Amino acid sequence: MTVRRGFLYTGVFLLATGGVVLLAQAGTIDTEAVTRALSLWPLAVIAVGVGLILRRTRARLPGGVVAAAMPGLLLGGMIVAVPDMPDVASWSTPCGDANAAGAVTERQGEFGAAASVDLSLACGELVMKTAPGDSWQLATTDGRGDGRGDGAVVTDAADRLSIRSANRPHAFSGLDAGDTWRLSLPTGPTLDLAAEISAGKATLDLAGARLGTLRLAVNAGDASLDLAGATVSHLSVTVNAAKTTVQLPDTGDLTAILEVNAGSLLVCAPADLGLRLRGSSSLAATTYNGLIRSGDTWTSPAYATTKYHADVTVSANVGSVVVNPLGGCL
Repeated sequence: MTVRRGFLYTGVFLLATGGVVLLAQAGTIDTEAVTRALSLWPLAVIAVGVGLILRRTRARLPGGVVAAAMPGLLLGGMIVAVPDMPDVASWSTPCGDANAAGAVTERQGEFGAAASVDLSLACGELVMKTAPGDSWQLATTDGRGDGRGDGAVVTDAADRLSIRSANRPHAFSGLDAGDTWRLSLPTGPTLDLAAEISAGKATLDLAGARLGTLRLAVNAGDASLDLAGATVSHLSVTVNAAKTTVQLPDTGDLTAILEVNAGSLLVCAPADLGLRLRGSSSLAATTYNGLIRSGDTWTSPAYATTKYHADVTVSANVGSVVVNPLGGCL
């Protein structure tokens, strides 16, 4: 009987989750109302507690059903609400907005023919752009505003640059403002770039950059990646409980792996880029506008005749992925 009851609770959970998503897609319920209802998430915790209390009483069955249904409704609401996450301008990180009035530290250096760049920002804002030549420039603003100027820990050499958030107690604490990084990368060398943004914002404008591998991970944040005018061989984007937009490059061939976990991803491909996409999803909404489906593959109509091609793999788990959204990405 216990095993059967476990199947029942699992079924109730999945029914509640799928029911909310289906009703929202059909327009029966208002997605804004669902988003507002998510503020009542403590009810799901209470329901689980009630189910545990009642499990040795005569009311154990209805208590267990309620305990399974409430988290399912919460998960379904999250899936519905993810595409409507706030824009960059209104996103607020857990540690507060970046403090533009803090102490500023400036650094610069020069790369050789090839180099690796590794960035890890926890709480704050990253603004990245490119400039001709071989030199990089970095200006960091200390979010605490106490004059200590330790907004980042930087390690650099001719073939590498590492920038990491200072190990301070304010990260994710909500007590201080985040740091601000303004980084200019050169277009001369070939770069391997890895960036991880946690509870922060990032604007990466990489026009003209020559990139071998680009890895971007966004955790509970908001990021915009513009690769127009850049060349990239291998692209990897991971979105975890976050919102990210990506403009694919218009020159060169590339392979890309895009993964979304409880987040929202918008991808724009230039009209003259041949796009071939393979995707899988679990409790997620995926939309591939302008692509032709054949089995589990979506392809640009003129894929065979385009000069450059992108081979893209998409994995979406409890989230939303839209390729070529109406109105564009950026």
